[in-house]
Amino acid sequence: MRPRNVVAATLLLAVLSADALDAQVSRPDTLTLTLEEAYRIAAGSNPAYRQVLNTTTLNGPESRANLFGQILPSVNLNLLQTGYSGRLTQQTNDLFGNPILNPQQSFSYSSNTRQSISLNWSIQGASMFNARTRQRLTNRDRGLAESSEMAGLRANVRRQFYLVLRERDLLELERSLVEPRRVDLDVAEQLFRLAQITRVDVLNAELAIEQQNINVNVQNRRYEQVLLFLRTLLGDDGLPPVRLQTEDHAVFDPTGLDLDALVERAMDSNPAVRQQAASVESASHGVKESRNNWWPSLQANFTYGRLAQNTGTEGLFDFSPSNDTQSSFALSMSLPFLSNYFQNTATIAQATVGLDNADEALRSIRLATAEQVRSAALTLRNGYERHVYAQRSLEIAQEALRLAREEYRLGTRTFEQLQDSIDQEALTRRQVVEADYTFTDGLVTLEEAVGTTIDGSTTGGGAE
Repeated sequence: MRPRNVVAATLLLAVLSADALDAQVSRPDTLTLTLEEAYRIAAGSNPAYRQVLNTTTLNGPESRANLFGQILPSVNLNLLQTGYSGRLTQQTNDLFGNPILNPQQSFSYSSNTRQSISLNWSIQGASMFNARTRQRLTNRDRGLAESSEMAGLRANVRRQFYLVLRERDLLELERSLVEPRRVDLDVAEQLFRLAQITRVDVLNAELAIEQQNINVNVQNRRYEQVLLFLRTLLGDDGLPPVRLQTEDHAVFDPTGLDLDALVERAMDSNPAVRQQAASVESASHGVKESRNNWWPSLQANFTYGRLAQNTGTEGLFDFSPSNDTQSSFALSMSLPFLSNYFQNTATIAQATVGLDNADEALRSIRLATAEQVRSAALTLRNGYERHVYAQRSLEIAQEALRLAREEYRLGTRTFEQLQDSIDQEALTRRQVVEADYTFTDGLVTLEEAVGTTIDGSTTGGGAE
């Protein structure tokens, strides 16, 4: 190799090594993520929640605009209005009023400059108070939408968080099953050397290891996928690699929960019920607004300004202090209900029907919420029973596998029979993990329906 090529190759290797070192140094550390930290990140970065939160910033400006727009008059300020006009009069009238040709046909010009300020104020019945109430209801609806979105976001984050933990526990379980398969292979090889089994059993033992490695790879992909879903839900694309900290998800017996108390609690705390109750109040206020047309409408206008007028173009941009001063005030009253009686009557009827439908919608949501709470409680009880049965099944399967391995070593059990016991024990271990997190998922669903957290240590409703 030529010396020049050697030097170039050395420089290229140095650059690549430096880039690799920089990449290794700049790689962020793994973040140990707790559930509370996940809540905080989602509240600050989740796009859907941020959109709802942004709308609440309109409360202040709209409230101030509503307040001053209803109480104070609107102001129109004319700083400058100037111009001129010319007219050519080709016909005129004689002394008897008969039209004749104008003997002096020429353009006549006039110009003016005006500055003014005008105040306008309009009120109809209780429109001022109705507008303030409507703005208050609007602000409240935005607050309810924000709290509802936050409750749903926290439930989704918690559900996805525990789903990641479940898949991680299953991954660790699948990895832990590899070593027993290797022990079984060692035993099979020893028995084969003692001519107690055939080569087929040894191959089956090797196959069991490979099959378990496949299970590990499949479960690893599942874990990475649900972790990706969690990162997307959090919404922070700048997060470093994360590892979830194990959270307590104790399983308790839900038979002590008072369903009637939970349903009653849900009528006050469930976000959907609260929002629909707010819609009923808003519809009720809409009826008041529609009936406001019965009242007369009052308009007031006051104008003050200066006016300069002159012949030719001398009035253009004339700001001299000797200009004329003008002021005017006007007050008018009308009864708009009579001007469109049938349409106004139809508007009141529509608002009344809207209120009735809002009441029915609230009743429907209350019924659906009660059903959701009771259904979620039944699912939670099923999850607890599944957990108990899975724990008992695991104890039986572990004892059966221990005895099966002893019989296999003694030559009284075939490898196929041992493999059945191994598969059954692995299946029950998976069922225990899934049952634990299924119970947690059912608890999240129940809390989402009730609108509060559920404490399993209490029996008087369990709602905090």
